[in-house]
Amino acid sequence: MQDNKDKRPLADVKILIIRTSNWIRALEKFRTDVNYQGLIEEVDTKEELEDQLCRFVHAMRKKDGSRISCFFS
Repeated sequence: MQDNKDKRPLADVKILIIRTSNWIRALEKFRTDVNYQGLIEEVDTKEELEDQLCRFVHAMRKKDGSRISCFFS
């Protein structure tokens, strides 16, 4: 029984990695679509990073085109 308990955190980490990769891919696509240059890691200032991330979150849509509800609650 202990083996299953030990494997669960690893499965959670794998899911987190997949979801994070999906968000980063969506962010980079957004940045390309709005003609930002370079990668997100290359943004120099906190203000510019914050601006780009806010614009990304504001622009997010579901696959059906509807807005994504706030997920920071």
